[in-house]
Amino acid sequence: LMEQHARFHKTLRPLKCPDCEKVFSTRSNLQIHMRQHTGWRPFGCPACNQSFHHRSVLEAHQSRMHGAQSVKCTMCDKSFNYGSNMIKHVRSAHSSVMPSRRYVCTVCNHLSITKSDLDRHMRRHTGEKPYQCEICGARFSDSSNKNKHAKSHTTARPHKCGQCGMQFVQKVSYINHVRTHTGLRPYACPACAKTFIQMGNLHTHMRVHTGERPFACYIPRCQESFRYVKARDIHVNRVHRHEMNHSRCITCNKLFFSEGALQMHLLLHNLTNGPPYVCPKCGPASTFTTRRATVSHFRVHCCHDM
Repeated sequence: LMEQHARFHKTLRPLKCPDCEKVFSTRSNLQIHMRQHTGWRPFGCPACNQSFHHRSVLEAHQSRMHGAQSVKCTMCDKSFNYGSNMIKHVRSAHSSVMPSRRYVCTVCNHLSITKSDLDRHMRRHTGEKPYQCEICGARFSDSSNKNKHAKSHTTARPHKCGQCGMQFVQKVSYINHVRTHTGLRPYACPACAKTFIQMGNLHTHMRVHTGERPFACYIPRCQESFRYVKARDIHVNRVHRHEMNHSRCITCNKLFFSEGALQMHLLLHNLTNGPPYVCPKCGPASTFTTRRATVSHFRVHCCHDM
């Protein structure tokens, strides 16, 4: 953490991968990346013996391919289909033994367990998309979506449907497609017996029965919450549009629900000339080698100004 913190206050040479010349701000991120070149896959799936270079990739594989309760809570051995459900469980059942340091979003008060979780959450407010496709230039807010997108450019589509000839990059996409021909809907709702082709659709449907409304309105003082993110966004645009007009980006016309979130977004428009990036508040005293480091530093000013 001290190494990463130091990079925010002085310009240091970024850590470069010797094989592909990608650069990283911390040694730990470089070491994780190097597994892709060395072939080291320390995280094995107990269900099918496949192995992966990162724990998050293993968890995604388990929930997509096996549909089993394969993500375990390290505090009580309860199992969950998705890592996100496990995190919710930890917050509700083990809050008394969680680390005393929490990471709080200064815009909507969302609590994150780790700094990286908070960084991912903040991109919802700022619109930051730091991950860019090297082929077509499309940008993404997280690396997993960028990696999924990158597969759309590959010429190799090894999974071919025997009925209609469609070809797929990912096996899971092929399996879901074949079910549209066979009519197989293996995921049944235990409450109403409705069936689904994909496990994710079943989880979304279950909110009807459980009453879970995970998407809260992010406007201060509004207590509304919704089953689906699209419903939340429609609510914000219809009910709170007048509260957001003062936080509209004059460059791209995007609306924001706080001045702090708007200022974070405006910074992204200004970081177009390439490194070194200069903090608009501090001036030349604070320069950075990456857009991401600049945005992380600028958060200090937004928090204080709010």
